[in-house]
This record gives sequence, C-alpha cells and structure tokens, in this order.
Amino acid sequence: MLYKVAMKILIHIANLQHGGAERVASRLSQEWAKTHQVLVAVSSNRASVYPAGGDIHELGIPAIAHPLVKLFYLPIRVLRLVQLMRRYKPDYIIGFMEEANFPLIMAALLTGNLRRTQASVRMSIDYMQRLKHLLIRLLYNLPSRVVAVSRGVRQQLVGLGISDRRLVFIANPAPAMVNKSSPPPRSKEKFT
Repeated sequence: MLYKVAMKILIHIANLQHGGAERVASRLSQEWAKTHQVLVAVSSNRASVYPAGGDIHELGIPAIAHPLVKLFYLPIRVLRLVQLMRRYKPDYIIGFMEEANFPLIMAALLTGNLRRTQASVRMSIDYMQRLKHLLIRLLYNLPSRVVAVSRGVRQQLVGLGISDRRLVFIANPAPAMVNKSSPPPRSKEKFT
C-alpha cells in the first residue's frame, strides 16, 4: 500500500545529547515521522542519547562550548544549512534553542524559506549573553513564528521587541512524563 508523505519537515538542533530541548526534539521528530518525512540536522551526531525520528544529517560542526568558536563556525553552519534546504526543499522548518535558531533563520532568509520557519526558545533569555540578545532582536522578527516554552519567556521576547503577533506559547509536552499511577491533584474547583 502506497501513501503520500504529507510534509517534509526539517528540524535543526545542535545535538541530541542530554537536555530538555533535545528530548522534546527527539519526541516530536518521532511523532512527526509517523506521517511525514523528517530530517533532523545536528551540528555533530557524536554521543547522541535521544533517538531521532526520520533521518539524521550531521553538519560536521565540532561541539565546542566557547562563544567565540561558535561565532567562528556560524557562517559555516549557515552555508551548510542553505545547501541542505536547497537539496531537501522542506515544507516546514523548526529550530530548537538559539545555537540552532540563529543560523537556521539566516539560512531561511538566504533561501526564501522564512514563511516556513519557526524558532523555538527553550530557556529564559535573562540568562543569555548580550550578543544573543542582539541576535534575537535582529533575527526573531523574521520567521513566521517564534515559540516560547513559557509565558514568562514570551513576555521577555516581547520586551526585546519581538512582535507579539509572531509569538506563541506552547508548553513542553508533559503527558508522557507524568506517572500514570499517581492520583490526580485534589481540588474542589470545577474546570470549564
């Protein structure tokens, strides 16, 4: 039996090592891969802990934490993402965390894919360096949507000048992490 793949989805995240954003990217890619063609682009695939749905494409960027080294590799990452977007021709593009969002948005701009692109902010921007604040101001009004993991992060982004109409709050997918045997919270309130 043949079926048509509904969409080609490109996910970009630095890696699939330990971490909350990595776990969410893993779970989403696995779910989407059930009905869509999924490609997960990672800087480096070494020491991946979480599985990916679909295929993994390694950009060949070393996993180095120093900010100046990351800045050095930024144009290389953008160029490799441009090549990947032109070859893969995704219908939907999503980045997880700033290390992936910045080059992804730049590559989407260069390939005409901004309307298909979504950035996902997974942590409070209060803890980010000033350079990241500048890049957020410059880049996050370009993609079609910016997803914030909390209402607080959403408000922080508004405070940096990101258009309210681009921002959406989507909480982490928690149901799979909840112990099904635990009793529901006690409350006499009725929810409507």
